[in-house]
Amino acid sequence: MSKKVPNRIYIQTEEFEQVHLDRVFSSDTLYFSEDAVETALSKLVIRINSDLFLQGVKSQMNTKATVENTLNEMKSCFNGSEEVVPMKNIGIPQEDYDFLKDLQHELLTQDTDGQADPRYWGILETKEEPSPEGIGKPVIYMGDGCTMDAKEVVDYIETDYLPYSNDETKDSWDMVDKNNLNDLIEFMHDSFGWGETRIVWLDTQQKVSEQTGCFITQRACKQHIEDNRHHYCRPQTYAMTAWRNPEFERLLTILQNIKFQ
Repeated sequence: MSKKVPNRIYIQTEEFEQVHLDRVFSSDTLYFSEDAVETALSKLVIRINSDLFLQGVKSQMNTKATVENTLNEMKSCFNGSEEVVPMKNIGIPQEDYDFLKDLQHELLTQDTDGQADPRYWGILETKEEPSPEGIGKPVIYMGDGCTMDAKEVVDYIETDYLPYSNDETKDSWDMVDKNNLNDLIEFMHDSFGWGETRIVWLDTQQKVSEQTGCFITQRACKQHIEDNRHHYCRPQTYAMTAWRNPEFERLLTILQNIKFQ
């Protein structure tokens, strides 16, 4: 028997819980029934060099199957590799198994959004923050933390107030320059007594929310936004790469390469 044969290979079947082939090197043959050998090899899952997998190896073998022939046939599938490490079995509920299988499919088929692995998504918010005069855009502060641009103010007045105003107020409104913030403020002061209204400046800023952490699929990120939009300001998905994060990168690699039955 060749000494280069891997010394750690396991065949697992319902009949033989674990057959350690390294324990029978002193024998020339293994006596399995043909069906048992077929079953063992068809269910065999072997991991090689941490990144190459073999699943579903089948062989037409006689009732008397030699150890050397069996191992050599397996080795030929590994492109000459001699390091053969058995894949560990992990017992998980069917619901979790289905979840992982679906997650893997999503990881392998989703849009990358132009980002390299290890990829994840966050929630990008677009907010308008107060800024010094001349920076950003001017809007009208309406009170209670509410700001409106000229168009929003005009719609607000014409929808909620003007229909219930007297003719004098309506005539005054006709004379207002609807694109001039100062004219709009003067009208609201004179006609409605809204003395708190004034011009403020807002600068548009975008920032990734720190509330949720990361989403490993864009689908999950979109679903979160749909369910919790009221907690965010103009939210959208935003893809990023976890730079120099080997633990996260290895986790994604494992999820992407699990071999499901």
